[in-house]
Amino acid sequence: CGEWAATSRNMTVDGNTVDARNQNDATISGLPNDPGGNSIIDGFVFTNNVVKGTKALIAAQSPDPKNYADNALTGNHKSNVTISGNQMHAEWDGAVIDLRGGGGTVDRVLVENNVLSNSANKPNVVKQDSGTTNVTIRNNTGI
Repeated sequence: CGEWAATSRNMTVDGNTVDARNQNDATISGLPNDPGGNSIIDGFVFTNNVVKGTKALIAAQSPDPKNYADNALTGNHKSNVTISGNQMHAEWDGAVIDLRGGGGTVDRVLVENNVLSNSANKPNVVKQDSGTTNVTIRNNTGI
């Protein structure tokens, strides 16, 4: 998501419900652009969403795990990211907030006041990698 070769600003995903329990994964996420383009967002906000599924994911860069293994996200940058006030529940795994850069960057991130839970008795996690910088994680439940 974002413009082809320019910076998008102040994109907000607020107040949505994705409820796929016992059926499918539930995801709210940024997306990489098509090959040749970049997804650059300054001010990316995920607030007050409900995400429930067999797996539950909020991701700044991409919902596709393959993108992180092969640096497919090089050139994709998210900054001033806020993930706050979300409720996440996974049936088959731990709930995940994914802040990995995957060859790109995710910088200046605040993760606060989220509630993560699961029915699988597995840890809920916040994923980071070497492209993740300046992260504050506070006042969350379940991580």
